[in-house]
Amino acid sequence: LRTWLHQCNEHHGGDCHSILDPWARIDKIHPLLLVDVQQMCLIGQSQTPEDALYVALSYVWGPAASPFQTLRSNLAQLRTHGALSPVSVGNQLPRTIRDSMVVVQLLGLRYLWVDRLCIVQDDPTTKPHQLASMASIYSNAYFTIAAGEGDADSGLAGLSRDSARSQPFKVFHFSPSCTMIEKSPTRSRPAEGKGYNTRGWTFQEWAFSRRILVFHQQTVSWCCQRLRQQENGAEPNPYETVPQHPGREDGRHSMWTSWPNLETYLDVARRYSERTLGYQEDMLNAFAAFTNVFGRTMTGDMLYGVPELFFHGLLLFTFNPFQKSWRRICANEESSALLPSWSWVAW
Repeated sequence: LRTWLHQCNEHHGGDCHSILDPWARIDKIHPLLLVDVQQMCLIGQSQTPEDALYVALSYVWGPAASPFQTLRSNLAQLRTHGALSPVSVGNQLPRTIRDSMVVVQLLGLRYLWVDRLCIVQDDPTTKPHQLASMASIYSNAYFTIAAGEGDADSGLAGLSRDSARSQPFKVFHFSPSCTMIEKSPTRSRPAEGKGYNTRGWTFQEWAFSRRILVFHQQTVSWCCQRLRQQENGAEPNPYETVPQHPGREDGRHSMWTSWPNLETYLDVARRYSERTLGYQEDMLNAFAAFTNVFGRTMTGDMLYGVPELFFHGLLLFTFNPFQKSWRRICANEESSALLPSWSWVAW
């Protein structure tokens, strides 16, 4: 992992270090909260330098995810030294988050951004702003850790005995100083029909990340703008090893243009609408990063995910003839009103 990171840092220049294409107009951002893996607690914006490097985590919460999260009632406590240590929280903190903190430590870094901890989940003032800033949060991250399999309680395969993985390659120990690994043609791919590759929230997290370290059940992959590597030695197929990136070609971001690009918008909307959400009322929130960026090149407002510039034409959206279509039903009538039937986000 260190080799991949070093190679990218030393040889890829602005391709991997600049924030997407200039036309994306992603803002620089200094997250309100970060997890400090040295002090094992949350740390505020004023306590970190503006150019502090942080790693972002992209994962699936899951239906049975731990209820442990940052709330207004426990924010002060979680900002105290050691509040997120194993002694303090035990197994309350989901395993995937615990393992990600270990990865950050092992790579000699200090800060981690995790939505469950770095967004105060019941704060009506800061939470909407944070959700709207997801493009900036993931684009500004040093790199993103993606849990390509399982959910928040599954962990990152290979980091601990509890999250052991099956190895698709053979290891030969010829002597104490000579070990060889059989290069395997096996390519890891996310589980079909479930998990990371089908969830709505992870779609925008993946799309706006410049560099991604993906943990699969069998191997680890690195994906940046110029390099794709896989731990087992196989040359990864980008459309199998990791979820297909909206608008990326040969590893580069090509989804952003200086003009209102309806074709790209339709492609992103189609892919996103095929994803699933645990709560249907999150349909707009999980698309907020795209709304924010598309809105910068399209005159007028974004109306429930629909650009005003192309509003009349987009009222003619159609359903996939090979799939069943139904109206998204939210938990309450107030939330359902946020998804009007004339917008594709309601279906």
